[in-house]
Amino acid sequence: SRPGQNTGIAFSPDGRYAALTLAVDGWVDLYLVDGRTGEEVARLTKSRAIDTSPSWSPDGRRMVFVSDRDGNPNLWMMNADGSEQRPLSLPGSYNTSPDWSADGFQIVYQSRGENGRFAIWKVDLLSGAIERLSGGAWDDEEPSFSPDGRMIVFTSTRRGPKLLFVMSEDGDGAVPLF
Repeated sequence: SRPGQNTGIAFSPDGRYAALTLAVDGWVDLYLVDGRTGEEVARLTKSRAIDTSPSWSPDGRRMVFVSDRDGNPNLWMMNADGSEQRPLSLPGSYNTSPDWSADGFQIVYQSRGENGRFAIWKVDLLSGAIERLSGGAWDDEEPSFSPDGRMIVFTSTRRGPKLLFVMSEDGDGAVPLF
């Protein structure tokens, strides 16, 4: 019901709230809304950049999101109330589409590489280890962990048209879902 960009909704683990991107007065920021009524609860970010694609931690205490505050899209972390916003140190200059693992220790995301193609990457939040899980002369995008964290579903153009694929959480055995 709001004019402008309204996108990237993510419900909190308990379903009580939703974080989403709203364009209000020319600012593209993340807002917290009531999960049932859509009533605005809080503005989570306020920057001249574009803040989008929120993903809640499984315990509902933190979020990872995408912001181009540093010139290129990158992943940022914050508390669920919008406090303590900080960028994640990741390779690549175009990192988007984050999704949190069910155990809360890992985040998968897509990153555009030197060849201009997107690949799936994973960052371990405890160790800081960053691992490329896929990539090639095609685009692998939009990763999402399975509920048990053992698999990752993503889109890929590796067989021509964009299809859904699934692979193990360590990047092995990518196969089309259908």
